[in-house]
Amino acid sequence: MNKREKLFLSVLALVVIVFLYYFFVMQYQLDKIDDIDSQIAVKDSEINVYKLSKNSLKTLNESKTKMEEDFEAFYSPFLRNIEQEEIILLINEILVRSEVNVSSFNFQDFQSGDYLALDYDQLIATINIDGSYEDVMSLVSSFWRFDHNIYIESLILSAEEDLLTGSIDVAFIRVNNEYASNTSLFQWYNDVYYLKENPFSQEDFSYLFNPNYFYTGTDVEFYNEPFEEFSDIIGHWGEEVINFFGRNGYILGDDENNVYPDEPMTRLDTVLLLDLVFRWELQQDFIELESFSDYDIIADLTDLEKKALLKAYNSGYIFGYEDNTLRPYSNITYEELGYLGDNLVGESDITWNDVAIKIRDLFGYESIGFNEPTAPATRAEIIYFLSYINDNLRD
Repeated sequence: MNKREKLFLSVLALVVIVFLYYFFVMQYQLDKIDDIDSQIAVKDSEINVYKLSKNSLKTLNESKTKMEEDFEAFYSPFLRNIEQEEIILLINEILVRSEVNVSSFNFQDFQSGDYLALDYDQLIATINIDGSYEDVMSLVSSFWRFDHNIYIESLILSAEEDLLTGSIDVAFIRVNNEYASNTSLFQWYNDVYYLKENPFSQEDFSYLFNPNYFYTGTDVEFYNEPFEEFSDIIGHWGEEVINFFGRNGYILGDDENNVYPDEPMTRLDTVLLLDLVFRWELQQDFIELESFSDYDIIADLTDLEKKALLKAYNSGYIFGYEDNTLRPYSNITYEELGYLGDNLVGESDITWNDVAIKIRDLFGYESIGFNEPTAPATRAEIIYFLSYINDNLRD
């Protein structure tokens, strides 16, 4: 075999080796790469499907949340569990605060209804009235200002000189839906002061007009005219919180709508305000007010004032003095305010100085209570202190 043939055989062998490598090794690797590429494509497709599903789920959750918010917004003006007795009390609360004369008042029981898949019950109350145009419109607007769903179904009036006479049909809606408001409008309590001194004397029913319940809703504006901010606190450091208390019906202004924020408050006025804000219950075992040496003064208080004093003392929010007096008309001091706060909050240990520092930091107002703990606290300081405690109790 000559040289050329040997070269040819060598080249041929190399070609065969390359072919065999390509066919058995390279092609296998290429096929494997194609298979991996196919798997990657499948996984990419699955990932895209997952991402789309995830985005769809997110969209569905957002739609569900938005739908629930829409349901709550739609149904929240409606009451769910209100009973006929509460509606009677509510109408009474509105009527006794109006200036119209009521000749008769009657109502039906709840009647079931179904409108556009809205499952509801409706009660209609008919009120026959007479009064001036302004007084009648004030009464009607009281129903309009009520937060929950009440509407005037019919209004029939006739005029005789300056007097309007007629009837108002007021419809109350109770919706049977989980998104409707589950608010209870009134809370009852026992009148520990109703006691006949002589069990054989003729019954006195006047106590029936000082009922043992209070309104627990937050929409107090329907009771009276829309709230107007107090006149003498514009620019005052406590303006916001004082107006907040006024808006919620906790405090009232005088005839000129003044509240005198820098004047002191008596112990009695403080516990009355405290009772309105916190609605505490009377303890089962309590010390009677008759046990205090100054009961001759306490005896002249109204039942409402006595109840507030009784609850405040027996709950540990105010203390008696060493001479066994309660002194309802004494001005409450910073020291007493701190005592009240300690017992209201319990373990949180909120002191007057803590709140006074916060007032100084926020408003630049320096309380004299820092240096004179036995000095009378001002109305604005007391209101801010109670608001601060209430916020902490909510947290």
